Amino acid sequence: RAAAAAAADSAHTQTPSDPPALLLYLNSDIILPPDLAHDIAAVVRAAGSAPFLVAGPRTELDQAAQAQYIPQDPLVPLSDEAYQAIRKIPNAGMWNIDFFVFTAHTWPEDIPDFVVGRPIYDNWLLANARGFKVKIQTPVVHLSHTYEHAGFAPNDGVSGKTSPVIFKSNPGRAYNERMAAQQTQSNFWKLGHLNHLCAL
Repeated sequence: RAAAAAAADSAHTQTPSDPPALLLYLNSDIILPPDLAHDIAAVVRAAGSAPFLVAGPRTELDQAAQAQYIPQDPLVPLSDEAYQAIRKIPNAGMWNIDFFVFTAHTWPEDIPDFVVGRPIYDNWLLANARGFKVKIQTPVVHLSHTYEHAGFAPNDGVSGKTSPVIFKSNPGRAYNERMAAQQTQSNFWKLGHLNHLCAL
């Protein structure tokens, strides 16, 4: 609900003629790349006062790669050298969306009450965003993990291609499917993947 609440609150405090106030939604298992701010600045300049949404791919780091590239101290930023090595790892594809940079009026006020972090909510946000929709080529870094915190066993899968919250039945997934089905165009969320965004 965080992205929906932030977008709705911002929509009530700004008018379309105001300078864009940037908002960022970010999953907690994501590390931002060193040059992301430069990409966002380029979109801000191009969009002017129009609403926009920025999203992008992620690169999965398994436990071995995390030990190799990620500092143990969470206050130490990812080095440019480590990030350039991580960029050589193929990204996770068009359906994995873990961050949104957006402005007021990017979405309608009637955003469904999705469970954030479960399937469909992120695809719905991409499909229904207004204004510029931009995919940056700079991948964020996703720290692969298991899902004991969500009630799954360690061997049920890890985030990414074997994620149990995507590929196994669970209440959050079922709830989001019901929310999407209540929309007039229930399958419209399927257009919400990164390949339907303009590339920067």
